[in-house]
Amino acid sequence: MKLFATFLMVAGAGIATAQNQGGDKKQPLDKEFLVKAAGCVGAELEIIKLGEKQAESEAVKKFAMSMHKNHQSWSDRISGLMKTHKVDSPGMVMNKETQEQIKKLGAMQGKEFDQAFLKLLVEEHKNALPVIENQAKNGQLADIREAAQEMNSELRRHIARAEELIKTGK
Repeated sequence: MKLFATFLMVAGAGIATAQNQGGDKKQPLDKEFLVKAAGCVGAELEIIKLGEKQAESEAVKKFAMSMHKNHQSWSDRISGLMKTHKVDSPGMVMNKETQEQIKKLGAMQGKEFDQAFLKLLVEEHKNALPVIENQAKNGQLADIREAAQEMNSELRRHIARAEELIKTGK
């Protein structure tokens, strides 16, 4: 599942995109980035809530709680930036693929759930990195660029921790 990438396509309809420095791929910047990030963070919060509720491993459960706190903080910050820059949000758009993935994950239990949850988080965070890195590097609005820089660092920590938990089988 490519939640972030899919969300970017769904939520971005009708919004102009800026080209990245390579010029061959379109990436959202600034206000468009906020809209897309808000929806993605909201969808990821739904996945993280499953981790808090269903994780068998105490380490995975604690990781999910920590990520919930981080993602909620990002959601609040993005909302504040949207108000500052007068950006309307269409709300969280959860496509059918995402809904199915959450349903499938919700039906799992035990170590199977823990491993699938962690792998999904790694995949989703890695899919988000290019978009966030582009905003952090090329964004025109300093406050949004700085937020993306912080999100980039946090995403990398989340990936490292999830990969560590996968390797240890926790």
